[in-house]
Amino acid sequence: MRDVPELDREQLLTKAGELGELARELVPERSRYELEQAARRLSEDRLNLVVVGEFKRGKSTLINALLERDLLPTGVVPLTSIITLVRFGERERLIVRFLDGSESEHPLADLNAFVTEAENPNNERGVEIAIVELPHPLLEQGLQLVDTPGLGSVHVHNTETARRFFPQIDAALVVLTAEQPLSGDEQRLLAELAERTPKLFYAVNKIDVLGPGEEEIALDFIRSRLVDAEGSGSPELFAVSARYSTGIESLHDRLQRFIASERRETLLESVALLAGTFAADAAQAARFEAHALELPLEELEGRLASFERSLAALQDAREEARLLLERAVEDIIRMQVNEPLLAYAAGHAKALESSLDGKAAAIDGGTRKFTLALRHGVEEIIQADTLKLAPELEAEIADALERAEKRYGSRMRGILEEIAEAAEQAFGSRPPLQLPTLDLHTPARFTFKLRDEAQALDQLVDLGQKLVPGSLGRRLALREAKSRLRMLLDRHAGRLRSDLAERIKASAGDYRDELESALEEAIGQVRSALDRAGREQRTGRRQVEIRLRDLRKKAEQLDNVALALGRREKASSGG
Repeated sequence: MRDVPELDREQLLTKAGELGELARELVPERSRYELEQAARRLSEDRLNLVVVGEFKRGKSTLINALLERDLLPTGVVPLTSIITLVRFGERERLIVRFLDGSESEHPLADLNAFVTEAENPNNERGVEIAIVELPHPLLEQGLQLVDTPGLGSVHVHNTETARRFFPQIDAALVVLTAEQPLSGDEQRLLAELAERTPKLFYAVNKIDVLGPGEEEIALDFIRSRLVDAEGSGSPELFAVSARYSTGIESLHDRLQRFIASERRETLLESVALLAGTFAADAAQAARFEAHALELPLEELEGRLASFERSLAALQDAREEARLLLERAVEDIIRMQVNEPLLAYAAGHAKALESSLDGKAAAIDGGTRKFTLALRHGVEEIIQADTLKLAPELEAEIADALERAEKRYGSRMRGILEEIAEAAEQAFGSRPPLQLPTLDLHTPARFTFKLRDEAQALDQLVDLGQKLVPGSLGRRLALREAKSRLRMLLDRHAGRLRSDLAERIKASAGDYRDELESALEEAIGQVRSALDRAGREQRTGRRQVEIRLRDLRKKAEQLDNVALALGRREKASSGG
């Protein structure tokens, strides 16, 4: 646990309520919503244990194993696209909360219709969250299990949905996999969670894939990486197979102990951390507006014009940053997608034909059986080879996108810093501006499926039926199968090129839009404060004095709340 002041639940609720009133106009709506949700959880004595991890780590399957029932959708393709919260209820039911604020109740059997990508693609139904209520003993004391879409999913918006929920994490169950012991993306995720989350548990799933003697080696490796990422010497690690319920009992028992003895303390710490950051940012926002209000109206308007000129000058830098990202994406598509796949299609046919020769030599039977077996042999060869290629491409794309992210993200943060400096120079105080933590990493995980026309098989079978039985028929069928193999190799390499290019572009576009939106929100914060200062100035000096006293009082009160909630240092008040 972090070193935070000892506050009881009622004191913290009171301070959260005070913050909401004090900072009504001073912080973005998103921050106020996060504080309101935290206070609501504290009031209802409900703790969010959020299950997070990359795509296909088995998060939904793990929750189902903990609850001992097939509740959440699972499968071999990306399924979860909406946050699903599972909490205690006297009867089983599904509550769907929509983005427009409305709610509706449904039977649990309807869950897939709202939370899966197949039945609610791109969240066309406008669902904010799906709430499942169950009379389950694990949930009875206020634990809420939260299933999130996988990070790095084939569907980019799923990653965004998961990340937007991060401020509502009180404790996290991070699901890793024994198949790939801690990727670079996962290490970054863990470092971020360790910074903002009071309690972390780790489940290493799919432990059943390891052979004798491999489990302890894999766990020791993961444990050492967790120590580095979390900064703690004793990460709580559980080896499980959610599919076969191996190791689930140990994790279940640990969660029960956590619920009984640590849940309330963790919830208090989580809400205090969020509220303390909120208070510090709001206090700085109050000081910034007060400094602007102290200026005479004519000088305020002149400095505002100067600030707007600075923003206009920075527009060129923003355009350069966008071009930087676009060129990086073009280079990634050319070098990590198009060139390798074109070379693959051009140079791999002979090797695959040799594999087909080997399969053909092992096939017994007449021409029809031989022809059908060759057809399946072609499918197996293409699928196996493409599935082997996909992870290699993924790794190279991930590395390239990470480099692009660092360059573009660094540029955007530099621009935000220049905006903050321009505001400080113009108005004598620094606004509390920051960009959210966002990732531009692998935009997809591949699930390869052959999509061949039935007509092609019919033609191949018809050909085999017309052939003279014997070696001549087999040679003709093999020649036709090799022709088909080359055609499919070209076709699927082309599909993969097109699919990957679109996913990379979508991932980069969403990343760019998220940062641009955050930058605009930061600029909007400054403009709103300055607009309020200008309006107050135009109402007369008396109103200005009233507002100044109010802002100074709020800043002091917010500073005191921030200090009480663990923010040890007051923000600078000067210029």
